[in-house]
Amino acid sequence: MTVMREDFQHNLRTSGPYAAITMVVWRLGTIAASARGLPRLALKVAYVLANHVWVKIIIGSDLSPNVTLGRRLCLPHGGRGLFISNGVSIGDDCTIHQQVTIGVTLDKSGAPQVGDRVYVGAKASVVGPVRIENDCTVGAHAFVLRDVAAESVAVGVPASSRPKSTASGRSSDGLARGPYRPVS
Repeated sequence: MTVMREDFQHNLRTSGPYAAITMVVWRLGTIAASARGLPRLALKVAYVLANHVWVKIIIGSDLSPNVTLGRRLCLPHGGRGLFISNGVSIGDDCTIHQQVTIGVTLDKSGAPQVGDRVYVGAKASVVGPVRIENDCTVGAHAFVLRDVAAESVAVGVPASSRPKSTASGRSSDGLARGPYRPVS
């Protein structure tokens, strides 16, 4: 319950009440999925009702309770239009914007694994058995089909990734890259 409280407070502070309520309902589902006996039944009934009314009808999302969620997941815009499928793993301190899909492919060969401190922009899709490592950014509308190395930015359709640039306009290896050239 401390994780649920932490998620509620974090989302209330950073994203507002819609995100806070969405996270509480989603956490309730993950807790109900792992509970046993009579508490499972009570939690499951509460989750099914809250999920159907709040998440599916009001927010318009499909958030599987069979995921591994890290702490302090931030859902700007209340988590509207999200699709997160079974088996997905999301690390700590991630931000997932609206209309994002993180799921399996049609052959269900594996679910995405998202590391810590990952930012996923609006309408991005992360599909299949891919791994997005720690401290990455997935740009808006990106379609990720391959692994993304730590401290990288993934953009485009299909997404390609490159190391994040520093304030000097150079990547962590010291080389100037693509559109990240410094302004003179």
